Amino acid sequence: MPHPPANNASPSDCPTAPRTATPADSRGATVVDAAALRADVVTLDALAHLARAARRADRQLVIHHASTELTTLLTLTGFTETLLSIGD
Repeated sequence: MPHPPANNASPSDCPTAPRTATPADSRGATVVDAAALRADVVTLDALAHLARAARRADRQLVIHHASTELTTLLTLTGFTETLLSIGD
């Protein structure tokens, strides 16, 4: 099982980081297609790193196509309130 990135690592350093993140959409958001992402701590870590990078660039992280399990995990951990916007 791959290790999550160190605190100073970028999401691209993590082998399970979402590779479908686009730089920005028309709303100034970074969009992640989460259809293939697992609902686990490694995914949460990668999304947290992406969200932090998006905030630093004055952008919002938008998650599209998240599974029910991932959406539930994001909600239970508070990510939906503090870090992310989940869309269709």
